[in-house]
Amino acid sequence: MKRILILIVILTLTSCTTNNINNNVIGTIIIPNIINTEVVKGKDNIYYLNHDINNNENINGSIFMDYRVSINSKKVLIYGHSGNDNTLPFLKLNNYTNKDFFYKHNKIYFYTNKKKYSYTIFSSYIETKDFDYMNINNYNNLSYLEHITKLKNKSLFKTNIILNENSHILILQTCSTNKSIKSKQKYQLVIAKLD
Repeated sequence: MKRILILIVILTLTSCTTNNINNNVIGTIIIPNIINTEVVKGKDNIYYLNHDINNNENINGSIFMDYRVSINSKKVLIYGHSGNDNTLPFLKLNNYTNKDFFYKHNKIYFYTNKKKYSYTIFSSYIETKDFDYMNINNYNNLSYLEHITKLKNKSLFKTNIILNENSHILILQTCSTNKSIKSKQKYQLVIAKLD
């Protein structure tokens, strides 16, 4: 079992550096048995909405990190499309509205060619009108701790994760497929703390 796990890690790290032709590929995000996909980062948050990791135009876009942050930022945002296409990796984030799924699949890993980052999920909810989770440095008169505590309190399900001013968090965002919510803008958020 250890050999298989070591091989998976080696293959993942290798794919970040050798199996792509795009220098904008910055790593691989893995939620075990759920998501395993490369992440790109562009010069803005528009390009990879409709380009794949090989820079070809593609309506499905890519999984991409917000251009304003790095993996070492206190708050990291990663976006990806969702919809009727079952091949879209972030479509599966919509399962985090299910309580059993939320608690069973609570780990996220991000691999670069230099390091592995491990996160534990503490919040999942659908946002329709309050988009200040996308703010990087200004939290609408809230401190950073108040801001991330607000994100935790919005969660559909509770955890024992403790947050503080030094907590680094990861936010995954995709369009919600929840048909009971009629808003045109509805985003499924999955939020995790760096271990």
